[in-house]
Amino acid sequence: IEVYYFDWFSASNNIIETMEQYGFKSYKQACCGIPEGDFNCVTDNNTALCGCGSPSDTVFNNPSECLLFDGTHFTQ
Repeated sequence: IEVYYFDWFSASNNIIETMEQYGFKSYKQACCGIPEGDFNCVTDNNTALCGCGSPSDTVFNNPSECLLFDGTHFTQ
């Protein structure tokens, strides 16, 4: 068995800090989701609603400028 250590926090933080260099506009706007609130998520009674697939969800016009796809996961 081989175990590899990867510092995901530092890598993610570095991408967020230098996102303009990669063409991203904001880390608080997801490509897809509920069109209000940070990360295209809304909170209701202490429950966060994020993601894509609901009829009320929208998709950002230029997804290549989005760092996050659904408010949680990085774009590719």
